Amino acid sequence: MAKPVICTPVGALSEAVRDGKNGYHIMPGDIDMLVEKVDLLLSDKELHARISAYNHNDIRNRFDVDTIASRLGDCFEQVISGKSRQASSNPRR
Repeated sequence: MAKPVICTPVGALSEAVRDGKNGYHIMPGDIDMLVEKVDLLLSDKELHARISAYNHNDIRNRFDVDTIASRLGDCFEQVISGKSRQASSNPRR
């Protein structure tokens, strides 16, 4: 079940969590902001439901089996075509 996310904007989290859309960024050590965002999500049921639904659909669309298989197939095709181009352009390999 998807839920809103509260995290620090560090590393991949800053890319995965879009502030205000599927969760919130808080600065490391900012306890007051953490309390504010938790309180907001607990008190505003509509906001919580909207962010939860967004995350549920986003995860479903980006990580379902068909999508992952298609992306993996595309990746394999790129690797194979890249290697075949390298081999033909550099006969010593």
